[in-house]
This record gives sequence, C-alpha cells and structure tokens, in this order.
Amino acid sequence: MDIEGQLLAVVTVNERKVIGDIPIFLAGSEEEMNRWALILSRTTRAMVHELDSEVLLLVKH
Repeated sequence: MDIEGQLLAVVTVNERKVIGDIPIFLAGSEEEMNRWALILSRTTRAMVHELDSEVLLLVKH
C-alpha cells in the first residue's frame, strides 16, 4: 500500500477544530502537541505542517 501524499494524522490542543476519520491526537498543551508531532513524524517519516497555532498535520510526501 502506497501512502505517499496522504494525511496520516492530526495533533491538536483544540478538539473542536478537527473532525474526521483519521487519527486525531489531543494534546494538553502546545508544548506537548509539538513533542507528539515530532515523535510521530520521526516514526512515520512524515512531514509536520502547521495549519494554525492549535493544529498540526502529519503528511506523508
């Protein structure tokens, strides 16, 4: 299965900004959100893109 060019997950501190059928990780703080995004990006080899200050997207390019 080729997963390039796909949204893999969302990491957020504001659950009201995200909805969907992909993995959504709810962090307790912005620092925790950034740490989780970094760990997930390393393990999945994905890029982190900031949608806004409360939502990070993990995308496999």
